[in-house]
Amino acid sequence: WVAIPFASDWRWLLDREDTPWYPTMRLFRQCRWGDWDEVFSRMAQELPRMLTDKRKY
Repeated sequence: WVAIPFASDWRWLLDREDTPWYPTMRLFRQCRWGDWDEVFSRMAQELPRMLTDKRKY
């Protein structure tokens, strides 16, 4: 998992939660400039789902 800033560079593309270069990587982007709390909150919400759904990972 990677926390991506609101204004990220080209390699992270746009409007995606994945990347063609790293197929198992999950991207969590800022929705608002400087708002990291929201990014890490989404990560924290997704973690239990990931742990219970072993088929995806």
